[in-house]
Amino acid sequence: MPSSETRYVHWDGVPNVGADGAVDTRINCKFALLADPEKYTELRKLAATLVVGEGTTKLVTDRPPRVRIKEVDEHFVPVEQLLTVGLRVRPVPEDGKASLLLRIYGKDGALVYQESFTGDEMRRMHTRDQRSTQDPKKPTEKGKANPRRNLQTEASRKKKGADAAGTPVTYTVRAWIAARKLAFARVDGKTTADEIDGIDGVISNKARGAHTDDQKFEAKHGDKLGRNQTEVRAPNDYKSAQCIGFLIKPGYSKNQKDQKIYRGKGTDAEDLEKRIAIMKAAVVAAAEDERVEKDDSEVLKIFMAPEFFFRGTSGGYPLDQIAGILEKLRVETNKPEYKDWLFVFGTAIGYLKHEDQPEAKKEGRTFKLRIKSAIELSDDRGKFTELGFESAQGCEDPQITAQSKGGDWWISQGNVVGRIFADGRPSDTWLVYARATGFKAGEAVVEVPPPAQMKKHPVWITSAVKMTDKKYPYSELKLGEKASHEHPKVTAASGAGGWVLAQGDNRGSVLADGIFGGTYVLHARGHDFTAGSADLLEPVATEIFNVALVQKGATPAAAVLVYKEFRSQLDFIVRDTKLLIHEENRNLTPTAGARAPAVNIKDAKPVKGSRTSELNKSGLGGGAIFEIDGITYGLEVCLDHGIRRLGYYYNTEGGKAGHPAVQVQLIPSWGMSINDNNVVAILGGLVFNVDGDRGDSTLKARETNSFTLNAVDQIDAPADVQVDGVEVKDYFESGGKLAVYEIVELPGPYTF
Repeated sequence: MPSSETRYVHWDGVPNVGADGAVDTRINCKFALLADPEKYTELRKLAATLVVGEGTTKLVTDRPPRVRIKEVDEHFVPVEQLLTVGLRVRPVPEDGKASLLLRIYGKDGALVYQESFTGDEMRRMHTRDQRSTQDPKKPTEKGKANPRRNLQTEASRKKKGADAAGTPVTYTVRAWIAARKLAFARVDGKTTADEIDGIDGVISNKARGAHTDDQKFEAKHGDKLGRNQTEVRAPNDYKSAQCIGFLIKPGYSKNQKDQKIYRGKGTDAEDLEKRIAIMKAAVVAAAEDERVEKDDSEVLKIFMAPEFFFRGTSGGYPLDQIAGILEKLRVETNKPEYKDWLFVFGTAIGYLKHEDQPEAKKEGRTFKLRIKSAIELSDDRGKFTELGFESAQGCEDPQITAQSKGGDWWISQGNVVGRIFADGRPSDTWLVYARATGFKAGEAVVEVPPPAQMKKHPVWITSAVKMTDKKYPYSELKLGEKASHEHPKVTAASGAGGWVLAQGDNRGSVLADGIFGGTYVLHARGHDFTAGSADLLEPVATEIFNVALVQKGATPAAAVLVYKEFRSQLDFIVRDTKLLIHEENRNLTPTAGARAPAVNIKDAKPVKGSRTSELNKSGLGGGAIFEIDGITYGLEVCLDHGIRRLGYYYNTEGGKAGHPAVQVQLIPSWGMSINDNNVVAILGGLVFNVDGDRGDSTLKARETNSFTLNAVDQIDAPADVQVDGVEVKDYFESGGKLAVYEIVELPGPYTF
C-alpha cells in the first residue's frame, strides 16, 4: 500500500524574488490548484504503514509528511511554457497541519522564485500532470500551454516574464516540508537554504537543473525528441558510477588453548554496535574523500564492504539482532549528501537454533497409554515385545502411535524403554511393537523426541543398492520426489555428519550425499533399506543466514536483503568434525529456500520453501536481482559467484522475455575473485568485487561492443579509515582502507 502520492506544481518562469530579498506573493503557482482536494478521502488509507515488531502487528497512520522531487522538466521556455515539478509527498493530515516551501534558483545559484503552500493547498495539487497537448494528433506528447489564472495584472506579469526570458539559464529546484502550519512564514529571499534546513522538523530535497538553452538541449536530445520537446527524467538518472571499496579483513583470533576463534569483543550486542560504528566511520570517510566525486548528481557512488563484516565472537548473531543493522546505519546514510550513493554493507551472519522454534518445541511431546497385554518375541535382530492396548480414562487413543510412520517414537514404563518399530490393528486390538522386553500390563508413556535430538524429514527411496568396502557394508540410495515427502536436504552440508536414515526398524548413519546427474544419491550404513518411504533424521542443528545488506542513501524505502545461497566449508571454523557457531560445535543447515549444493549448479534443486525467481521485487525476498532508481543490480555473495548463481538464472528463466538484464554485478566475498566466465553484466556493464580474505577489491568494465572485461584503475593508493573510540583490530585482522576507482559510464537499462 503506498504511503505517498505524486503532486504537481507548475511555474511559468516569472520570478517573484526581488534584489532586496522581498517575495512578491501575488506572483505564484496557485493558478493550477484544484478547487477541492483530489481523492484525499483515501488519506488515512494511503498514509497507513504496517510496522511489524515482536509479537503483534500494529497499524501506524500518524507519520510526519515527507517530500521528494520525483521529476523536473529538463527544458522549458519561460512565459511561453510551464516548468513542471513532480513532488512525491507523503499525504498530509486532514487537519492540514503541514506546510511546503518551493524554491527555484537561477543563474549563479541566485534565488529567483519562492512560494509556500499550506497543508490544505497541498491537498489541492493535481495527482497527474494536467498540461494540455501541443499537437492533438499526438496525444502522448506533453505540451506546456496552460492558462494562467493569477490575480495579479497581466501587464506586470508580461514585463517580468520578458525579463526572465532574455538569456539561457539553468534552474535548480528545492523543496522543504514541515509537519506544522506556517513553518516558513518568516522565510524570505534572504534566508539561506542552510537556515531553512535548520528549522525544527523540516525535511528537504533537491532536484537536478532545468535549462532554457534551446541549442544545448537540441544538441543533446534532438535526435530522439525533436526541438523544444521536453525529456522528463527521474532525479536519480545516473549516467556513470564511481566505486569505493572498504578494504578490511574479517578474520580470526586464538584462544588460550591456541584454538582458532572468531575475532570480536564483548557480547553479541556490544560487538555489533562497534562494527556499526566502524562502518559509519568508513561511510563518512568515503563522503569526505577528495577522490570521490560529490558535485555531479549524475555520478552514482557505489560503496561496498566484504562478506562477514558483521559476524561477532560467536560466528554470527541471533537472527533478531541483525534485523536492526540497516536502521542504525540510516542515522548516517539518510542525510541528503548521500542521495547519490548505493551502499552494500558487506554481509551479516545470523543464526536460528532449530530447537528454539515454536513448532519444534511442540513436537517434543509425551502421550499416556494403557497396556493390556505384553508378549515377548524375537527375530534375527534380537528381542522385542508385542504390546496390546486398551482405552482407559486419562489415556490417549492407542492409535496415536500410527503418526510415527515407523519413525523415532519411543515407549517407556518405569526403567524399560523401547523404540517403536511397527504398529497396527491386525484384529480388534491395537498392537505396537517395541524393541525392548520387560513391559507389563498397566500405564506406559509414548514419547516423541523434540528436534533438539532429531528432526524428521520424510523422503522417498526410489532404489537401494547394497554396497561394501573394506570397513563396513552400506547402501547407495537414490531419492526422488513424491507427494507428502520433502525434497531431501543435503545432509553433508550441515557439517561432518550426525544425520541418520531410518526406515522401519532399520537405521544407518549417513556417510555421504549429493546430486549426481540430476538425482539425489545418499550413502547410509547397512544393507536392509528398500525402495519406499523413509525418514532423514536431522541432528541438533542451526540454520544459517548470510545476508548482504543493501541500502540507497537518503531514500529510506530503498533497502534490499540478498541471501547467500551456497555455503562453503571455509565460512566457519571446523572443530571436532563439526562447525563452530554460538560457541557450540553444531551441524549447520543452509537458509530455507536455498538449493542443495551439487557438482554442477544445473543439478542443484530447491529445497522446501524455495524461491521461484531471483527477482527481489520487495527487497526482502532474498533474491539476487533487484532494481533501485532504474538500475538493475545482480549480487552474488562469494561462492554464489563461483557456482554461477546468476549465470544459471539467466541461462534458464531469467533469459526469457520481460526479464531485466544486470547493469551492475556486485560480489562481496571472503576468498573469491571475479571469474570472467561467470559475469552476467550486459555490454558496458560493471563488475565490482570486494574481498575480505585478500583485503582487496577489483572493478572491471565490460566493453560496449564485445564481452571483453577490462580492469578499472584506482585513484592513487587506498587511504586509511580513522575510527574514533574503537580499536579496529579487536574486530578485524587489519585496519580499514578505502579504494576509490575512476568514474566509468553506466550502460542503459535492457530488458530481454
